[in-house]
Amino acid sequence: MYRMAVKKAGLIAATVSLLFTGIQCSLQNPVAPSWEADINVPLLTSNTFISDFIGLKNSGSKDPFIPVILGATSITGEVREVNVSALNGMVNNGAVNYDLENRLAIGLDTAVIYISRDPAAVYQAPEVVIGPLHIEAAEVDANGNVIQARTTKINITLTENEMAVLNNESGKVYVGYYLVTSGTNGLAVNIQPTDHLKTSVLVSVKTKVN
Repeated sequence: MYRMAVKKAGLIAATVSLLFTGIQCSLQNPVAPSWEADINVPLLTSNTFISDFIGLKNSGSKDPFIPVILGATSITGEVREVNVSALNGMVNNGAVNYDLENRLAIGLDTAVIYISRDPAAVYQAPEVVIGPLHIEAAEVDANGNVIQARTTKINITLTENEMAVLNNESGKVYVGYYLVTSGTNGLAVNIQPTDHLKTSVLVSVKTKVN
């Protein structure tokens, strides 16, 4: 009887000791609950009108420009500062979604996005390059008027180095773009002042939230 009581007391003491040790371990190595969250940050959204390519000023009229013959024409976009501070944190992976919606009667041979942490390096030494993309001319009717846009989409997984550019301490990057039209192959086409190219570039990441 006495030995049994001693054994029970020893078992209780050992159990209490294990519980206490477990509490100490929990206090020393606390584990907070965590989950993944999707964060989307726009890098570039723009409409480039046909008048930007051919150098004609849009007066606001809806009347078409005179028929024109276009050769290959390029546009280098103005460098823009983008706030990407929402990306800061424990990022697991990231991707860039690049969408082009062409409402131009001419196609694009080249569409490229350039990204850098230094505004002076966007075109000279970009740290991230998205593209080039090629997109066909919009569908037109018998009169040469755009009736249906052409859309091209790409999704690019970012490398660790590219993700570091976007997930930097300053919380900002600089973005530029370069476009080259394919021209009209010597044919005269009707150009509407409302014809435009819509560009949308979005970075999407999964981040760990505690």
